[in-house]
Amino acid sequence: MCLDDSVLSVEKMIMQVANTVIPHKNITVKSNDTSWFNDKLRKLSGDKRYLFKVDCRHRTPTTTKNYKDISKQFENECKKAKKDYFRRMSNEMNTSSKLWWHMVKNTLNKQNSTSPPLLDKINDELVSETPGKAELLNKHFANICTMPTSELNDDPILVPKFSLHAMSTFDIYESEVFELLKRIDCSKATAPGLSGRILKEAGATVTPIITYLFNESLISEQFPKSWKLGYVTAIFKSGDCHSPTKLHDDNLYNWDEYLPARIFAYNTGLHSTTGYSPFQLMFACEPILPFDLPTSTITLTKPNDCWTQINQLTKTYKKNVKNNIIHQQQLCKQHYDQQRADPTYKPGDLVFIKQLGKRPKFGELYSGPFKVLQQQHPLTYSMEDDQAIIQQQVHVSRMEPVYERII
Repeated sequence: MCLDDSVLSVEKMIMQVANTVIPHKNITVKSNDTSWFNDKLRKLSGDKRYLFKVDCRHRTPTTTKNYKDISKQFENECKKAKKDYFRRMSNEMNTSSKLWWHMVKNTLNKQNSTSPPLLDKINDELVSETPGKAELLNKHFANICTMPTSELNDDPILVPKFSLHAMSTFDIYESEVFELLKRIDCSKATAPGLSGRILKEAGATVTPIITYLFNESLISEQFPKSWKLGYVTAIFKSGDCHSPTKLHDDNLYNWDEYLPARIFAYNTGLHSTTGYSPFQLMFACEPILPFDLPTSTITLTKPNDCWTQINQLTKTYKKNVKNNIIHQQQLCKQHYDQQRADPTYKPGDLVFIKQLGKRPKFGELYSGPFKVLQQQHPLTYSMEDDQAIIQQQVHVSRMEPVYERII
């Protein structure tokens, strides 16, 4: 199988799995819809057609009144939507000259840019044909050329077809591809089909097959044709959100449709805390997906080798997970302790204690001063008041040092 066929088959396989797992919907955009005809008007138009059929079937005062009311409401909403659309378009064109010229070109149906005609001063006529323009420009540049005649060279220098230097062979590794897939910016517009979001979310799974395709492309010195095609569709950033090209699902209560896809991604994705996916920790093996490369031959000398291998992998996973969790906890503690104050007090120091619970609006937030007796714990101290009547144990977060003012 050639490289182009391999790439197409891999993309087709990934899209089949994505269409099966990821919820999606098809949206039909009618060609006769105007740009100001939004979702609300489509709903009113459907209700209007339905009430018209009901009125034609029954012909009662109630059905006639309902049809007239919905027709009047539909007409008013159309006028309002059209007025708002042109007002918004006018405001946008007043603030941006680029949008104004874009509207002018679309109105005049000028999609192709053309250069203006040139004036032939010798014959005193306008030249609009492309060959004539080129000949006129050649004569003009030849007349203003300052290069001496002796340095002119009518014979062009032959440029070698192939480079004299060749790139040394090298291999692309899975770790490099995986790091690049994790850094894909999903906010940028992508071509239809296999999107950047799918490659990023399924990076741990599709990395081996993509690495294989990259290396095959370098070995065969070919670039797949499908990778050269990209009909980019811009994502919605501004403008009319009711435009047919920017339709979205208005149903905000279909969250249960996305649960299988999220659960699948959670169970098969690598977790930063443990370094493994829940599937690996549960079954002591990586998940096998439809677009994974088939493994080579597996040799088992004994019937119970599989059970022995599972036990060994389980012990290895548990050991590595424990070390990874401890490492992540240390990183979290270091990050937390960067901006954290760590005050220490000695016996005899005076401190204020923050009052907990309810207090009057203008009541004191701190009481004291209190004298520190001893440190009971790295974060707790025992102390007493100035009259040595009350002794209590206080957490360091409630304590503020007393600074004596010298006058």
